[in-house]
Amino acid sequence: MPVPTATERTGQDTLTYPDGSVDTLTVPVNPGIAAVLKRYPLPNDATGPFLGHTYATASKVATDADQFSLRIDHKLSTKDQFFARFNF
Repeated sequence: MPVPTATERTGQDTLTYPDGSVDTLTVPVNPGIAAVLKRYPLPNDATGPFLGHTYATASKVATDADQFSLRIDHKLSTKDQFFARFNF
């Protein structure tokens, strides 16, 4: 999952443009938002799908579910058709 980096949590973000130039933005972080950001884990997989923002972990939640799906399609005539779907 994507998470903010340690520097982003302090209000700094570095942008690299296609021409190679770099710009660093600094914004104040509201204390209420800082408290929320502290609850997110730090990135731990720089090669993941979100690069330096990737936090990778295995899920510890076991899911046991019975599922059923039914779909009916019927052409009644050249101008009419019937479609129904049921999910359980």
